[in-house]
Amino acid sequence: FEMLRSNKIDLAITLEPEKSEDIEFLPWFSDELHVVVTPDHPWVEQGWMNKKDVHEQNFILQDKKSYTFPLIMDYLKSEGVKFSSFVEISDVETIKQMIKEGVGIGILATWAVEKEVQAGELATVRLARRKLSRIWGVSSPKGRSLSNTELAFARIGEEVGCNWMVHRKI
Repeated sequence: FEMLRSNKIDLAITLEPEKSEDIEFLPWFSDELHVVVTPDHPWVEQGWMNKKDVHEQNFILQDKKSYTFPLIMDYLKSEGVKFSSFVEISDVETIKQMIKEGVGIGILATWAVEKEVQAGELATVRLARRKLSRIWGVSSPKGRSLSNTELAFARIGEEVGCNWMVHRKI
């Protein structure tokens, strides 16, 4: 968001920012984060994370600097979930590969692992009854009028995002 604030860029595709006096946000679509495990993981059968067994798991999470990391940590705290071990990795492909190799489990957006789930390489389970969702969209500096081209881009993104949400398989 710093590049938007300093006028280095005009628009950015982002997750919904926290309430901000200087950023406008147009939502496009939402996604949901799930626990990502190997297909033979015991949680697959029950369909969600077993809070009692969390301390036995090695979590592989996106790094602390990511926008998603605090969302995950706040969600887990609100659900009363504490874990003792996690590794921070900035690359989603590396996280998926480590999970496939049995190094640990992760928390990722379902669309990020759709191909691997369909191929039977990974599985996803719900974190809890309450969903952990993120909202994606386009951000711009507050008060800045968007050009016709930028407005068209924003509308196309919204339409494509809505269409994707309706037709996604996971």
